[in-house]
Amino acid sequence: MSYTVKEIDDQTVYDSFLAAPKLKPHLTFMHSWEWGEVMREESKEFMRLGIYNEDVLVGVAQIAKNPLRLGGDYWYSPRGIAMDYSDTKAVTAAYEALNAFVKPKGGAFFKVDPDLVRGDKAEAAIDTLHPKKAAMFTQAERVWCVDLQKDETNLLAWMKEHGMRSNIPYYLRRATRDGATVRVGTGAEDLDVLLRLLGKLRDRKNMVGGSDTHLKRQFAKLAPKGYEKVFIAEKDGQFISAALISIYGREASYLHGASTEVFRELQIPHLMHVEMMKYLIEHHPEVERYNFWGIVSDKNRKKSHPRNGYSEFKRSFGGYKEQYIRARDFVYDPIAWRREWFLQKYWAWKYKND
Repeated sequence: MSYTVKEIDDQTVYDSFLAAPKLKPHLTFMHSWEWGEVMREESKEFMRLGIYNEDVLVGVAQIAKNPLRLGGDYWYSPRGIAMDYSDTKAVTAAYEALNAFVKPKGGAFFKVDPDLVRGDKAEAAIDTLHPKKAAMFTQAERVWCVDLQKDETNLLAWMKEHGMRSNIPYYLRRATRDGATVRVGTGAEDLDVLLRLLGKLRDRKNMVGGSDTHLKRQFAKLAPKGYEKVFIAEKDGQFISAALISIYGREASYLHGASTEVFRELQIPHLMHVEMMKYLIEHHPEVERYNFWGIVSDKNRKKSHPRNGYSEFKRSFGGYKEQYIRARDFVYDPIAWRREWFLQKYWAWKYKND
């Protein structure tokens, strides 16, 4: 196999390739052209690449150069190459070609974190190239998922069979009976509702981090294509909770959310998530599952953990845990990489990001 890498500047070619059914199992919104435009605006350098076997396009990747905290730069491709991962020889050849293309571009290392579950044969195919395992995850590495069904009745039955807490149906009935409603929004004013709730949540929980600018930028790029939507739960004219989800490929993902302490006894956020799943069933039959995004590890399922609350909230719906492979780093500058590795290992310990 003779694999080469070239830049792609034709969106029609790029989008047509992503539409191939064989890519769907490992395709995420981070592979979309629109997400690449977000990367372009937020990075020092950006490239959208095609991987070719002879003259046949077999994979695409979006990569960005970002600064390291202790000096220098690194390249990163969120969720790696979009390709058919069932052909492990092609996987090895594609990542080998991509790594060879990136290496002369400068940077301490090249990070990839493909949408592969642990133990997938493609993981071993990548590891034949001897990348290093990253110290901690970049994208969500351990997530909670619900498989969508044909209607609400079957959805609730599936969740019950997969560990839904027995009080959830009561919460749903009570919130609805007491006048809580959920609507979908696609405009900037709807995103502003979420941003205000997120700001109040950060203040209430003394949280740091999070960028309104980043959320506004990605929403401006993805929402017009239908790849992101905001859902808002209200009662008595008050905004109770809101969530931003992505809709792309085979899954919808819960990216950000916040709620107030008002009407807490009604558990309105539970209603919001079920209503979101019902919306997906009705309007996006191509979506197979709802990804609640990150949860803490089993060993950290204790009240003292700073993220236990929202993790248990996600698990309360019933479903299953999915664990992706740890990000891999193709190392070009061993000293700079090791320095960054130890820094991230410290953060993982300090903030309990295992």
